[in-house]
Amino acid sequence: MKEFLLKEIFNSFKANDIDYLVLRKQEQIPDKVTYNNDLDLLCKSAQRKKIKNIFLKNRYNFYQDSEAQNVYLYGAKPHDHFLNKKNDLHIDIIYSLSYRSPNKGEWVSVDKEIQRDIWDQLVVSDKFWKYKPSAQDELIHILCHCIFDKRRIDEYYKLKIQELLAQVDSSLLEKKLSLIFFDFSPKLIEYILNNDTDNIFLNYISFKEY
Repeated sequence: MKEFLLKEIFNSFKANDIDYLVLRKQEQIPDKVTYNNDLDLLCKSAQRKKIKNIFLKNRYNFYQDSEAQNVYLYGAKPHDHFLNKKNDLHIDIIYSLSYRSPNKGEWVSVDKEIQRDIWDQLVVSDKFWKYKPSAQDELIHILCHCIFDKRRIDEYYKLKIQELLAQVDSSLLEKKLSLIFFDFSPKLIEYILNNDTDNIFLNYISFKEY
């Protein structure tokens, strides 16, 4: 049933020329996508109205993250959430790559080059969900998501980081990470190359060599 419902959404996206990509956890589609384990799609804000109409026509409930309870900086935008409780589905639509600041949890957009490249370098899959980031872009996203949003790297993401790391050039990766983590980037590369990620958030916020 979940596969059928998700195919309906992706087919509607195709029919309406919606640009999107599945940010992470692609291998969990469809069966492990649930109300509590949502599916994260990166979309373009110019198409927000069309996206919302597609979900409403498919009888999903809608809410947007609160702008009163969150601070959005440098082009960061609230997420849109589409919920189908009856079929245990939750789809999170993200309109810019932004993550929570270690300061006071403000949402901050990453560098424009990172925002551009994830679209320019997307990978076309043979799966019904179709589009995902390149290995390098997905790895950058996962590192940001874990360090800034989750403030930890769990076992699933530890394995995923190593899987993606084997597919990328670490020197090119470090160059891209420097647009986000600045002088901490060489240390970050060192930690992930050594699979030493248990204390990565604390190492990041305590780094003083800027």
